[in-house]
Amino acid sequence: MLPPYARAAIEQLLQRQRALEAESFRQRALLQEWILSQLTYKALYYRYSGQSPEAPRSELMHEKDQVRRRIRDQLQAGGDHEAILGEQSRSLSRP
Repeated sequence: MLPPYARAAIEQLLQRQRALEAESFRQRALLQEWILSQLTYKALYYRYSGQSPEAPRSELMHEKDQVRRRIRDQLQAGGDHEAILGEQSRSLSRP
């Protein structure tokens, strides 16, 4: 028979393990959703830009790099990601 303090310690450890398992599952689901989102965006980008992964058009790659730099700079300056996304969609050279 275990003393009450040992039982309480074991129960706390089991609760912590269950919480960690739930958090791990949540993080894994978020990662899978992020990967799906990125692959979807990439597939649509290639489809509508007329590019292929093997031979990207240099002007579009240059524009992508510029947009990426602007977004990174704004995020590092503390910009809100929703506002940045809205601003970037209005500033694209093509619809």
